[in-house]
Amino acid sequence: MLAAFAALAFAGARLAFGDRVGVPDVAVEVERGLRPIMRRQIALEGTVVEEQVVTGAFSALLARLGPGLGTLPLEPEVVVIDSPVVNAAALPGGIVCVYTGLVRTLETPEEMAAVLAHELAHVESRDAVTQLAREIGMAAIASAVSGGGGTAAQSLLRAAIDLRYSRTAEDRADLRCLELLEEAGIAAGAFADALERIAEVGKRTPDLLRWLDSHSDIDARIALARSRSMSATGSRRPLDVDWRAVRSGLPSVFDAGP
Repeated sequence: MLAAFAALAFAGARLAFGDRVGVPDVAVEVERGLRPIMRRQIALEGTVVEEQVVTGAFSALLARLGPGLGTLPLEPEVVVIDSPVVNAAALPGGIVCVYTGLVRTLETPEEMAAVLAHELAHVESRDAVTQLAREIGMAAIASAVSGGGGTAAQSLLRAAIDLRYSRTAEDRADLRCLELLEEAGIAAGAFADALERIAEVGKRTPDLLRWLDSHSDIDARIALARSRSMSATGSRRPLDVDWRAVRSGLPSVFDAGP
């Protein structure tokens, strides 16, 4: 029954909207069913960081950015994964995965808030579930939601992590990110700072940043953020997050000695 409902919802949206960017193809009920599957599979395949200093910091970042998002069909949830990858990714179900490689790369909570704002923009537009439906089809999604077993869930997570959005979707997320930062009282320049640090990592270990291929040129993104920061007139409010403590609180097998 759920599979039939999901397929009809997908087909109806296709007929009504075609390939218009940002139009969700998947009913909210279906995406809500994906959330526990994503969460469970993430925990099975990686090490979730649950230290209070880390989870508390991301709760504070969400609390600052959240009001600018308005009402969402699914409340965003951040999951921190122990991995050297320098990345964050929005997954179906309103989940944002942040890898510890990114946490270690960024030097202020404002920089992390900026990257998080970009991912929350994808959550707001439902880009992840829309792109997933376009790439693997509603039958595969419905199978996983309907209890298709561990193999279906594993395949679904792999496909979700490997998603690549269009350049248009990424540019839209950048613009929305800058709006969210301004509304949260965080300088847009924090996004430029974050991108510069990420670009520096890319010079040393380019394989860790292949996910940037679908984005606009990083120098252009940095310039846009700098420009928005200089023209902003709103007040700035510091984030009450001890970023040094957050980075020190990351237990990581990747930092363990021989």
